[in-house]
Amino acid sequence: MVSPMTDEELQAFTKEMSRLAETGDEAKVKEYVASQYDRLPETMRQDILFHSLYSAVQDELEEQAVTEVMEQGIAVAEELEKAKEEIKKEGLTG
Repeated sequence: MVSPMTDEELQAFTKEMSRLAETGDEAKVKEYVASQYDRLPETMRQDILFHSLYSAVQDELEEQAVTEVMEQGIAVAEELEKAKEEIKKEGLTG
């Protein structure tokens, strides 16, 4: 069994996590949190898990939104192309 962090270790963990977050290197933050995860207080582990799941859901929704916009754009482009061809067929262009 892993021993829980002392108050001093928890303060050091928080400080280091903040420092890493400021660098913008998300992979290093994740790696650091993962390396200390078992020693964190239960409430902090639950918060990390919640935020990780929330972030994953947000990423998925953003990807779906981008896909939908792209599909709509393609559909509009296809409709414009069809309209252009119809105009050409009817000899409505100069």
